[in-house]
Amino acid sequence: MFENSIARYLEKHGYSNIQLKAVLFDMDGVLFNSMPYHADAWHKVMERHGLHLSREEAYMHEGRTGASTINIVYQRQYGKDATPEMIESIYAEKSAEFSTHPEPERMPGAWEVLQKVKAAGLIPVLVTGSGQHSLLNRLVHNFPGMFQRDHMVTAFDVKYGTFHPASFHNKDLLSHILKKQPPDLRNWYD
Repeated sequence: MFENSIARYLEKHGYSNIQLKAVLFDMDGVLFNSMPYHADAWHKVMERHGLHLSREEAYMHEGRTGASTINIVYQRQYGKDATPEMIESIYAEKSAEFSTHPEPERMPGAWEVLQKVKAAGLIPVLVTGSGQHSLLNRLVHNFPGMFQRDHMVTAFDVKYGTFHPASFHNKDLLSHILKKQPPDLRNWYD
């Protein structure tokens, strides 16, 4: 399915093949079936604060930090950023609301894919917009031995969210994960 795109990329950049060192995994919706709970929690808490975020739209903000999600909705309604105190309060409420839901189950097949990644000698890297310690702690229980803290990019490491290009331009973080010199990231988004 992706063979032509990969071949064009390799040719354009003068590479003969891809040498994978790591595989990136998102947490919500990839490792855990937690998105329905996040969407519900975001919707309920935002409504309590007079902010309009449907459950469907909450899915569209997957991968963002909580602060970024709050600011997008706040800016849309009020034309300005929410205060840091408001962001902290809303996100704390959202986290508490999320915790009222049942523990999210592992996504079917996630454990098996991670085992194959490790068996192939690749580094599983967690990339998540989540900053909820409860979810991060579940990794240890649900995926024992798969993720190391220094192989994680979380809301604590990024400003805008995991899918924002700036998240991957942290050369020091990537270099540490890949145990090599900082990569040249100029062409990652061509």
